[in-house]
Amino acid sequence: MGDWREMLKKIATVPPAELSFGDVEELGFAAGYLVHLFARWYWAATGGKKGGKDFVKHRIMTFGSNLTPEMIWKKGVSRFQEYALKLNMGLPDDFRRRAGVVESEYRRLREQVMSSKDEFIGAFWSGYMLASEAKDEQNKQN
Repeated sequence: MGDWREMLKKIATVPPAELSFGDVEELGFAAGYLVHLFARWYWAATGGKKGGKDFVKHRIMTFGSNLTPEMIWKKGVSRFQEYALKLNMGLPDDFRRRAGVVESEYRRLREQVMSSKDEFIGAFWSGYMLASEAKDEQNKQN
C-alpha cells in the first residue's frame, strides 16, 4: 500500500473508470473510505442529530461479532444501493460508480482478501478514519 495521502487522492479523485487496486490493503482502504462516506449519509437519513444510526454498528456488525472483510462486503459495500432505496437516499452518481469498482475489485481479489484478512481490516479502518481528510482537502482547494 502506498502513502495514505496517495491512497486518499486515488480513491477520491481518480475517475472511477480508471480505478483499480493492486493489493488487499489498497482495496481495504478504499472500502473504508466509501463506508465512511455512506455512513454519514445513512446517519442523516436515519434521523441525524435526533437519533441517527451508526451504519457500521447498525448494518454491518451484529452484536458481539468481530468485523471481517466478508461482512464489509456482504452487509456493507454490496448493499449501499439497497439501503439507499429503502431510505430514499439520493446517492451521487460518482459515489455509486466508485462503489461499483470497489465491489468488482473485491470479487477479483477475494482469495487474496481471505488469506490477508488482518491487512484488509487494518487498511479498512485507516480509510474509514482518514476519509474526512479528503473532504477537508477538497474544501481547501475550492
